[in-house]
Amino acid sequence: MVFSSNGHIYYVSESVTSLLGYLPNELENTSIYDITYQEDQPHLYNVLLNPGSTRDRRSIKKGKVFIVIRN
Repeated sequence: MVFSSNGHIYYVSESVTSLLGYLPNELENTSIYDITYQEDQPHLYNVLLNPGSTRDRRSIKKGKVFIVIRN
């Protein structure tokens, strides 16, 4: 999945279907915030705006997004 710092999803590979249950075309041109838990959205927003200020973090929630952020 490729998305911008404001969360706009530009590209989604076919593997997203087995991981999240969405078809790639269902997610392209939408927002990463549409598929993240509401309580995780403020942290994700901060990470996307300030990627250099985070440590490695992992978030796994069934049916939602798995994100690994590495500096």
